[in-house]
Amino acid sequence: AEVVTGARDGAEVVLRPREPLLLTVVARGPEGEPLPPGVNARFETYGNQVVRRERDSVIVAVDPMAPAFGFKVGAPGFASRYLQLALPPGGYTEVRLSGTGAVICRLVDETGATVPDGSVRAWVPRLGSGDGSEAQPDGSYRIDAVPVGRALVTAGYDDDLPLVRTEVDVSAGETIDLGTLVLRSPRVLSGRV
Repeated sequence: AEVVTGARDGAEVVLRPREPLLLTVVARGPEGEPLPPGVNARFETYGNQVVRRERDSVIVAVDPMAPAFGFKVGAPGFASRYLQLALPPGGYTEVRLSGTGAVICRLVDETGATVPDGSVRAWVPRLGSGDGSEAQPDGSYRIDAVPVGRALVTAGYDDDLPLVRTEVDVSAGETIDLGTLVLRSPRVLSGRV
């Protein structure tokens, strides 16, 4: 539909709605290979309209005036990737997914008592974080789907104040056992400043 907004200097101004561009995003394995049979990619497109979804790809209608397109793609056995990119020429892009590993540990406080309501996180720069973990009765935690690479693992009584930090190298299919991590009580300073 056209909208006539008026004339100026003898010229008529007509505004037309922008036609969306179609963008195809294809999920691939770490070396660019197709995903294994039976593995379906997951796509989150953050508000853009999905036109067609297939096992390893998605076609999305995006605003041609948007400076970038943000999305998340993942698949079982692969780490999720969060990406923001300018619209590629030809409307096609491939996303290589990395394999994943896991990190396990046990949290105790200074007295040796288990910490059943703590927080353990693993994060790999540019690739994202592993899946969160609920504590087991023995105070053990398991973080699955940690992307392959150098991961920063943090642990604490909550997400806002990590008391333990360590880095580990995660390989595909590997489970890294950090053993028992002792959470020391945060020190509170008092006085006048």
